[in-house]
Amino acid sequence: RAESEILSFLAGSVLRGETALDALLERVRETFAMESVALLERTSDVDPWTCAGSVGPAPVARPDDADVDMPVGDNMALALSGRVLPAED
Repeated sequence: RAESEILSFLAGSVLRGETALDALLERVRETFAMESVALLERTSDVDPWTCAGSVGPAPVARPDDADVDMPVGDNMALALSGRVLPAED
């Protein structure tokens, strides 16, 4: 639960423009001990995902390919790779 609250807060920071994207993604990567983190976006449900920013080696190109993905609004997602977070978080 705590991890999902942190992810929601950090994702909201991106939308509000409060933090530089690379610094925020790096903080997410370090907080959750991930190999890579990407912020993905698309203009509609049928459009392909594009990478708005990423940190770490080999970030994924689609939320479905991530170990953990978190929607950020209607057309954005944080995609984390490196490990699966425990369900209780």
